[in-house]
Amino acid sequence: MTALAEAVRCSWSYKEPEDFTYYDLTYLQHILCGFNRTEIERIHPKAYKEAAYELGQLKNCPIEVLEGLATLATQAFGTTSSWTDTQIKLIGCVLAGLDSQINLISARAMEGLTSETSHCISQYSVKPKHEAHKSMVSSGVVEDTQATNQQSILDEDKEPSTRIG
Repeated sequence: MTALAEAVRCSWSYKEPEDFTYYDLTYLQHILCGFNRTEIERIHPKAYKEAAYELGQLKNCPIEVLEGLATLATQAFGTTSSWTDTQIKLIGCVLAGLDSQINLISARAMEGLTSETSHCISQYSVKPKHEAHKSMVSSGVVEDTQATNQQSILDEDKEPSTRIG
């Protein structure tokens, strides 16, 4: 991944991480695992938010990269204590990059964990302190739900439009 990341840096020399768009991030996906945390944290939170679902599917990334993506998740979605189950589904495996902030996520929001995300978190030995979180992460007994349409999730932040007619 490091070699691929270096090739991207060279061929995309006109573009810095803060210039990456949703399209760039979804194109790069696992190649981002070859970047370092500092580069990851330079990505604009808005671009991260738009690509959160795709980036939440990243597996086997170095923990430093997931920590950088987790920083972006908190910048994009706010403090972990205000996250919803829908946002947990979006953020996915990036949850493994959270430090003690994982303990601020409500039990209700943690219902958004899928078995795949639960596996990612346990793979990195993230140890939530609260019993409700521990059982959801370690038991693997998390109801798997189908991926929600990303656009409808992002629309939660927008005001409802008024219908004419």
